[in-house]
Amino acid sequence: MAELAIKFNNNPADSLKMVGITGTNGKTTTTWMLSHILATTLPDTSIGTIGTIGQRINGIPIKKGTFTTPESPELQADLRYFVDSGCSICIMEVSSIGLMMQRVGGLLFDVTAFTNFTQDHLDIHGSMTQYLEEKQKLFSDHVHQSSTSILVA
Repeated sequence: MAELAIKFNNNPADSLKMVGITGTNGKTTTTWMLSHILATTLPDTSIGTIGTIGQRINGIPIKKGTFTTPESPELQADLRYFVDSGCSICIMEVSSIGLMMQRVGGLLFDVTAFTNFTQDHLDIHGSMTQYLEEKQKLFSDHVHQSSTSILVA
């Protein structure tokens, strides 16, 4: 489904610098802080954000989110909207469930960040090992050779 959604929306991520943030806690805060830092340092740059509190462009809400990481058709439509609205950066929360369900399938991130890892979602993942394996997919399956990864301690 993800690959079809990408093609249907004409590969919008190819026109964006993609930033993906994962971790048990802190994804929303990190997304917000980074978007504000970039908006201050790059005032002529439009920034789209996707996450728990919805989708925004330059901090202005454009729609409420359904999931922290939307299903791939919604995600790709959001990315297309960002591009068509003049955004050049997308900062998004990437949940373990989103990774497990391949909602970000086919996406490669320019920057990835890992905020922390504590016990959560064991009802879905079954074990801490499986939970961590899902999180690790962001750094193994969704990066390219020149990507940068940040681990926050």
